[in-house]
Amino acid sequence: MRMARSAFKHGCTGTDIDVALKYYVTRQALGEGPERWLYTGFDTAGRPLEIVTILGDDGKEAVIHAMALRTSYRPTRKGHRS
Repeated sequence: MRMARSAFKHGCTGTDIDVALKYYVTRQALGEGPERWLYTGFDTAGRPLEIVTILGDDGKEAVIHAMALRTSYRPTRKGHRS
């Protein structure tokens, strides 16, 4: 998948992003135009990441954001305490 320079702003490597996307845990539309997707997954060291992609004119996704997963995006389970 293509990666914009902005994808590396928070110190994630291309390999970490690739692994997190290949084995992603969640994927949800962000509801912003143009079409954007939020992925959560784990990097090569097992750290949780959040990754945002945007759909290009060619119909392919490109990574525009990647960083350590923020608490607001962590999945929660009923009855589970954080």
